[in-house]
Amino acid sequence: MNEHYKSICQLDNSPFYPNANQLDLNSDGRGDIGNNGAPNILGQTTTEEKDADGDGIVDSYDLCPEMKENYNGIADYDGCPEI
Repeated sequence: MNEHYKSICQLDNSPFYPNANQLDLNSDGRGDIGNNGAPNILGQTTTEEKDADGDGIVDSYDLCPEMKENYNGIADYDGCPEI
């Protein structure tokens, strides 16, 4: 998992999930992998994963789902603020 975060580019449409192909079938700006792997097609909706603290890291990948990541360049992929 860490290897993906070391090489995130600015154009990654789903930075919290490894996704080599960057597919975005519903053109919402989020990669299909970030939409639980199911694109929105013809008005259908998908169930978004919960992000309780609103830091952009879904709870299933967030090691601190109730505490917001502070994005300071140190382990910003884990979802935990550095103290």
